[in-house]
Amino acid sequence: MRVLFFFTILQSLFTLDFDGGSYPGVKGHSGFFDGITSRIVVPASDVEEASSSFTVDVWLCPVAFPKSECPVVCRQDWTVPGGWSLWLDNLGNVHFKVACSGEWISADGKTPLKLREWSRVSCTFQSGRALRLALDGREIASSPTELPSVLCSDFPLWIGRTQVRTPSFLEHKSIPIYSSFDGLMDELRIMDGDKEYSR
Repeated sequence: MRVLFFFTILQSLFTLDFDGGSYPGVKGHSGFFDGITSRIVVPASDVEEASSSFTVDVWLCPVAFPKSECPVVCRQDWTVPGGWSLWLDNLGNVHFKVACSGEWISADGKTPLKLREWSRVSCTFQSGRALRLALDGREIASSPTELPSVLCSDFPLWIGRTQVRTPSFLEHKSIPIYSSFDGLMDELRIMDGDKEYSR
């Protein structure tokens, strides 16, 4: 079965292809995240702001799932709801959330990624319409929103780990931990504009 991607013309806001890595990726090499301390932090001034709608597209090959909410990529305020985050839970489900009036709204996937296999994860914020989440080109979740834009220009871009310690989903829930992506990541793109997915 062919997986189809339907694109409008999207302007790239941020691109990371990991070709300096030492592990094979979906195209060239990929970035390895150790599940403990690995992360990439890009200053806010080095990431262009979306005009309104935006799309995040990335390839993931997890080797284990996190013990607490683990951002794949995010621009968020960890003290109060602010910005956006594409993240994994402890079952391998992907989620996309944005802040609206001091609260999070989210599109929550119920189709877990497969361990040790490449999956393409995409999420889109459609200005004034919806949050959309896709796995390998097929929409798996959406949530309506009237929010016209996501304010995140002051937030750095974090890739692969939480900025602060968070409670675990599993054992020792009272002991906050840093949560880091464990696996390979490739072809990260953040683009201005929205994208259509097959259903």
